[in-house]
Amino acid sequence: MRTAVALLMLLAWGPPAVAASLELDAEPIVLGKTETVGVTLRVPEPARTPRPALRLVVNVGTFSEVTRQGPGVYRAVYTPPATRFPQVARVVVWHDTGPDAELSALTIPLSGTTRVEVRTRPRAQVRGTVGGRTFGPVRAGPHGLALLPIEVSPDIHTLEVTTRQRDGATATHRVPIQVPPYNRITVALVTPALLADGRGRARVDVFHPGAEEGVGAALVQLRTELGTITRVATSDGHEQFQYQPLTGTLETEARLQARIEGEAASVGTVRVALSLPAPAQLVLHPPETPLPADGTSRAELSLQVYSASGSGLPAQHVEVWANGQPLQGVTDAGSGLYRVPFVAPAFFPPGGLVRFEATVSTPSGPSARTEVRYQLRPPPIPRALHAALAQVPVPADGSTRVRLALDVRDAAGLPLDGARLIVVANQGAVSPPRALADGRYESMYLAPSGLPEDPVELTITDASGQFVQRVPVPLRAPPHRLLLGVRAGVVHGAQLGPRAGLEAWVPFAVRGHWWGLGLAAAASRFQRNVQDTTGSLTSRSEAWALPVSLRAGVELFASRRASLVLGAGGTATWARFRTSLSDTRVEAMGLGGLGFLTASYALGPGQLFTEASYVHAPVSASGFRLDAGGPGLDVGYRIGVL
Repeated sequence: MRTAVALLMLLAWGPPAVAASLELDAEPIVLGKTETVGVTLRVPEPARTPRPALRLVVNVGTFSEVTRQGPGVYRAVYTPPATRFPQVARVVVWHDTGPDAELSALTIPLSGTTRVEVRTRPRAQVRGTVGGRTFGPVRAGPHGLALLPIEVSPDIHTLEVTTRQRDGATATHRVPIQVPPYNRITVALVTPALLADGRGRARVDVFHPGAEEGVGAALVQLRTELGTITRVATSDGHEQFQYQPLTGTLETEARLQARIEGEAASVGTVRVALSLPAPAQLVLHPPETPLPADGTSRAELSLQVYSASGSGLPAQHVEVWANGQPLQGVTDAGSGLYRVPFVAPAFFPPGGLVRFEATVSTPSGPSARTEVRYQLRPPPIPRALHAALAQVPVPADGSTRVRLALDVRDAAGLPLDGARLIVVANQGAVSPPRALADGRYESMYLAPSGLPEDPVELTITDASGQFVQRVPVPLRAPPHRLLLGVRAGVVHGAQLGPRAGLEAWVPFAVRGHWWGLGLAAAASRFQRNVQDTTGSLTSRSEAWALPVSLRAGVELFASRRASLVLGAGGTATWARFRTSLSDTRVEAMGLGGLGFLTASYALGPGQLFTEASYVHAPVSASGFRLDAGGPGLDVGYRIGVL
């Protein structure tokens, strides 16, 4: 019955390798008994046309020519080695897709026969047991040495030995199975040919048993006398090297030898051709998905250049055209693979078709040519657009940048990606839209310096001219960064009285909302006369109060010039009291709070404002108590200094 031999190891770097497997027509393979065996290989195929050839190498034994049976299924006949001791055949398979080919390493266990030395008493009878099978008996010689022939798979390393003495006594113990050395490495030459022009590189992969079987990466070496070798990557059981030939050498091939240090039998040799055959076949792959004809969408074409034997050819003179226009920037990716950048045309061609043509030229003229046709998508045209500025109104200070968010929909109301939007401002400046995702785009709007007379708007169009939308931009006078001013008004505290003072105000924006911090001080005077019942005795009390308030507020409303701020804060009030009856003067401090609502209007270099407030400013001293606050109304003017 067929049983699958599992995948031993795949590449440990680069893109995830696709799993491969093999099946034997008959198992186990016993060296000396099995002459040949059919092998079924399952290796997923790259989606390319023509189909790349399947390469196969093995460390011991040989394979016949590989034939394809179906998608990803291949057949070959394996001939085991002539040696009869147990071994492991390491098979490496890959599709010849170039220097980035994904290699898969598989194993075939080869059971063999060997003789195990057993030391015992002279003439003792010796039997061996391994894997449920018994071998022997054999009789030890006059010096106590018995050679026990066994048949064993390569994963068995010890033998259970039972000895029976002439007097009938028995003993059981284990002895190691010694296997003669054999070639334990498989060398895969991924790049079979290149030019010695200083740019050509060949990839060589070496597979070995790995650290569990005593082979570390440092023991695996690849050498040559004709160029330099660099270790590119390493993982347990797999080393990847890069070979560069001597520039300008006249040799036609280079011999590379891989070995495991200290193991004379573990040697693998490959030969790299240092000249390239003529190109015979071109395969041009257009972009996988249709691009919109928008003048900006980009994709990449790939061109594969093959020789008559199917090997990839680097360093060729490749030219590619799109509808008769040459494409620039062709890059040689190695091993016959070339990459060609392509930008979709700005206008939809007839039928939306692009004809790609590729040629490879030799000194005697073009030697290979191919062409393919590629379908473009019509450019995406918006049908609806919602625009939102992150901050409204925008300060007209010549420096504020505000994010403009655009939500673009198609005729079905679905998010439209790939729209070619153009945004123009009649005042200020705006950056080109940047695509985000799901039909969302963004730009940055820079406000002008100073308020223009005419309304400010953004005109949003698509490159085809079939969509136009205008978005108004509300502007406001610059709120400045620091304003200093004076204020005057009345307060109804102990009594109705005037007050006047100074103030500072610092506006700032947080996430599109304007806030402010301020400091204000306003002095006020309070006076009261008291008479006794006869009217003959009069006392006059007088108080001067100076509340200093630290305040914070948030802007509730803003227009082109007007704004409304609601806020609160704390007060510290200094007061001085005097009475005419005793001519006593007392000074004291008190703490309190306030709430305020300020309406301002941009005028000249600053703001004219009026403020309604309620202040709680109590001050107490020996024999006196005063609330210097209460409801109040002030007007003032702040000048922008920053």
